[in-house]
Amino acid sequence: MPLRAVFRFDINETIGGGHFIRCNRLANELVARGFEVTAALSRDETDIDAFQSMFGPHFAGIIKPLEAVHSVIARPDDGGVYDVAVFDSYHLDGSVRDRVEGDCRVLLRFSDWLQPMEDADIVLDMSSGATADAYAGCVSRSAIVLTGQRYALIAPEFVERRTETLARHAGSTKRDNLVVYVSYGLGDTTDLTVQALRALAMIESRIQHINIAVSSKTAESLRRHLQVDEPRDLPDIASKLSVFGNTHQVAALMATADIAMGGCGMTSWERCCLGLPTIAFPLSLDQTANAALLNDRQAIAPFDEDELRSNPVLALGQALEMLADNPSRRAKLSTNAAEIVDGKGVSRVADTVIRRLGAGS
Repeated sequence: MPLRAVFRFDINETIGGGHFIRCNRLANELVARGFEVTAALSRDETDIDAFQSMFGPHFAGIIKPLEAVHSVIARPDDGGVYDVAVFDSYHLDGSVRDRVEGDCRVLLRFSDWLQPMEDADIVLDMSSGATADAYAGCVSRSAIVLTGQRYALIAPEFVERRTETLARHAGSTKRDNLVVYVSYGLGDTTDLTVQALRALAMIESRIQHINIAVSSKTAESLRRHLQVDEPRDLPDIASKLSVFGNTHQVAALMATADIAMGGCGMTSWERCCLGLPTIAFPLSLDQTANAALLNDRQAIAPFDEDELRSNPVLALGQALEMLADNPSRRAKLSTNAAEIVDGKGVSRVADTVIRRLGAGS
């Protein structure tokens, strides 16, 4: 009988898609190693039908709905137990082991900040500044704590493009005909994207194309916004836009870009893997540590934070002009970013899970 894993995560416009993305990457790796995988999603926090239509075909296993956030995950259909349970939910604090009927052999918990996880066998915290020592009072002595970008869960399609993309950025001399990738996550409701487009309008003559990745709902709103409200403000740039809703072409879109604009969440590590020169700022409190690391490592373009708060379009526009004018600066950002993430994190995490299973057998 194959080993079995269950993943408990939520996804919606408020939470964003980061929990699904990182769980799905680990799930795919486990499936490649012979596991059967199930996703347990709560109806309270996830539109199950929408998830099935948008993401279901791309999830590695089967999907089982839970009636509420705190519902217990039922045993597998044959009455056995799950070998691995993976929890990635902000709604479940304290112990979660009792949320799995019959327990599990190995419990892996994602963490984005220090919090008690004494029931976990493995804790995975990819956030910047996290250390295993810092978790000493939060986990059991036998727990394995994996921290930092060494364990960033990067999909194979990014890793496959890494070498070619890094070489392109290193040798680029482009100051015109630039391709720009814009994505502020599934939680963006058009405001940040429109702000970025207004900044891009400042260098419109130097842009060949702009690819925008958002949720399907935001894509519809953005297209409507551009058709009805924005032509007066963005008369030239609108013809250079492609808007993608819930796209599964992110790696390909990033690989063709000269510059990216976005936040400092999970997608930061994908951009680092590809060495994509980026203008980024934290979109939420839990992204501030990532932003600090990226700035300290000179892996994202600097800009005046006071200016960003008072006049974000001007601040972003100035950063865009600086990168457009300076291919060598873009090349340096690319090299620095690529040094942060090597793309092997998902394999390292899966290796740890399998070793822990072996130790407990």
